[in-house]
Amino acid sequence: MYANSFGSSRCASEEGPDFIAVTSLSENANVDRKGTRAAAEAYLQFLYTDEAQEIIAKHYYRPTNETILKKHRDTFPEMRLFVVTDIGENWDDVRKKLVGDGSVFDTIYKPKGK
Repeated sequence: MYANSFGSSRCASEEGPDFIAVTSLSENANVDRKGTRAAAEAYLQFLYTDEAQEIIAKHYYRPTNETILKKHRDTFPEMRLFVVTDIGENWDDVRKKLVGDGSVFDTIYKPKGK
């Protein structure tokens, strides 16, 4: 899905990477309250540049740029990517299924002593 991915929400959304990043930024009142919208938008734009994608790969996060991903194929083998609607109705539904109470996470993680 999007584990070990930085700036790669494209693999989890039919709308593409900019949709998720811009939506979360535009709906985030913190950037306006703190006066950091310009810096946040510049950061999001930078994430998809070749330079940023190389930095991302260097730190073992899967780049979304296909050319850069291919350069780092030894670190990031081929994998099947899918959209969020393959496993749920939307992000909230998927979150509940994967990490909510009684979710998949709860079936595989057992704290010591329980």
